[in-house]
Amino acid sequence: MQRDITDELKLRDQLVHSERLSAAGELVAGVAHEINNPLQTIIGSVELMLEEPGVDHTHDLQLIRQEASRAGQIVRNLLAFVRKSSPDRTRADLNQIGRAAARLREHHLAQQNISLQLELHPGALPVFVNREEIQQVVMNLVLNAEHAIGSGPGTIVIRSEAGEHAHTLEVMDDGPGVSPELRGRVFEPFFTTKEVGKGTGLGLSLALGIATAHGGALELVTESRQEPPARGRGPGATFRLTLPAQSAALPPEPPSASSSGGVRSGAQAREALVIEDEQPIRDLLVRLLGRRDYRVTEAASCREAKAASDGRQFDLVLCDVRLEDGNGAECLRHLMERQPAIGRRFVFVTGDIAALADQAGEFAGVPVLTKPFTVTDLDRVLGDVEVGV
Repeated sequence: MQRDITDELKLRDQLVHSERLSAAGELVAGVAHEINNPLQTIIGSVELMLEEPGVDHTHDLQLIRQEASRAGQIVRNLLAFVRKSSPDRTRADLNQIGRAAARLREHHLAQQNISLQLELHPGALPVFVNREEIQQVVMNLVLNAEHAIGSGPGTIVIRSEAGEHAHTLEVMDDGPGVSPELRGRVFEPFFTTKEVGKGTGLGLSLALGIATAHGGALELVTESRQEPPARGRGPGATFRLTLPAQSAALPPEPPSASSSGGVRSGAQAREALVIEDEQPIRDLLVRLLGRRDYRVTEAASCREAKAASDGRQFDLVLCDVRLEDGNGAECLRHLMERQPAIGRRFVFVTGDIAALADQAGEFAGVPVLTKPFTVTDLDRVLGDVEVGV
């Protein structure tokens, strides 16, 4: 007797792959949570120094802030891989995202003797996404193609197509391609064919996590639907990003957020409560709010916050989601029992947006300040909450 077990073998491989991703995901989630707090202290300290007149270290400080913010974005991408994606999404044009990624790399690629070509659908491809995350996916695919080609010559093509229910964007190269024995591993975390120290092996796995969190898919195209681009150096590889299509027309680009909620001088001090168990971050928030004419009460735990709120009225509460003796949701419930209106002036502060997933329904309207944040992010949130009522 003979029996075809091809499908069973495929299912087994998928289950093994899923278990590997799950184990790595738990590790990455823990690392990301720990990294975000020191990142916040770095960024916040730099922001305070930038606000102080006197010695001109502006260029160096801005560079430090830029690199620290970049590290924070990496952490958010890690969390997007292992958990839910960022909730901040807007309608965007997939073609525009492809063009933006191309602009960022075309000069460097030209220096490497690599041609970057765009073959985009003539019309708009509306999708509902976190623009930065999807651009990061496309950038990772372009970088992956660049590394596959090496020092050139070579060609990378970014191609997009429209669909009734989903739009696709492909990144193609004419490098050596992916061998059959490695095709099942390219999306594994920490798997890389580069030399030691040359890559983390997270690029494609992060891209896959972001695409999945958006209800889409990312795949290595194995069928020879189209010849690889152009210079004939190798069989090449094609990675295809698929995202759900949006039927509504794209709105105009939103204006840049203003920082009108910044430092105010001469205003009457308002009462704020900061609940944060990390001393450096608590000190940072106290200083930032002090410069914005708040008189701040500090609490390092739920217990201290409850004691501080007895008989007190606050105009603003900033509360960490994870505390040593409880969580931010517990603090908010307690405060609302004594001051029902505080729900409109309460802000969760967290380095992991997924930590609020269990309370998403109950606290859907509560603003969230995501670590690491800048003073512009803080001012934007302060402008959104109803303070001083």
